[in-house]
Amino acid sequence: MKNILVLAHDDKGQEARLQVALDITRAIEGHLTCLDVAMNPLLGDEYVSSYAGAQLALEEKKNEAANRTRIEAHVIGVGQLARAAAEAKLALAQIAEDAKDFDRAAALLQGMGSAEKGAYPPDGALLLLGNLRERQGKTDDAKKAYDDLLTRFPQSAFADEAAKARAKVTSARRIFRGERSMPSARSAGADIS
Repeated sequence: MKNILVLAHDDKGQEARLQVALDITRAIEGHLTCLDVAMNPLLGDEYVSSYAGAQLALEEKKNEAANRTRIEAHVIGVGQLARAAAEAKLALAQIAEDAKDFDRAAALLQGMGSAEKGAYPPDGALLLLGNLRERQGKTDDAKKAYDDLLTRFPQSAFADEAAKARAKVTSARRIFRGERSMPSARSAGADIS
């Protein structure tokens, strides 16, 4: 896992720096650390009391705390927005399937499944896509979705279910195409002598 360090000082460039850092962190599935640099007040006159310096430092600390609160709320809000968008896509896929618009439902699930990592697990989206294609009778597309899940996410919690569904689809394809041969009399235990 890669670590990204970004300056989170409250200035004109903070939002741009934060957005770039969040995008890079998501892309590399890394860890983001925000660092704020405290400005020590410069006191021009050495006769100025230490009380004034302490007050200025305290004010800077309050500004840092307020900025941290704003950044945390922003980052949490971005995560919640991404989850809400993923849930909306999933709901749209279900609505499209209910309306018999299978291609639209499949396109939504395919988009969710093609992401490396997202608010909705891509392996879960691929399993749903395979199930949808299977219900449609598109066994080649179902097998492709299951294969994609098993190749990209072999340790997934959905891997066993996908492997069973893939085996069922493959078996159904063989029977449909007549590739499965009838058992020979010898293998069935008949006496051929």
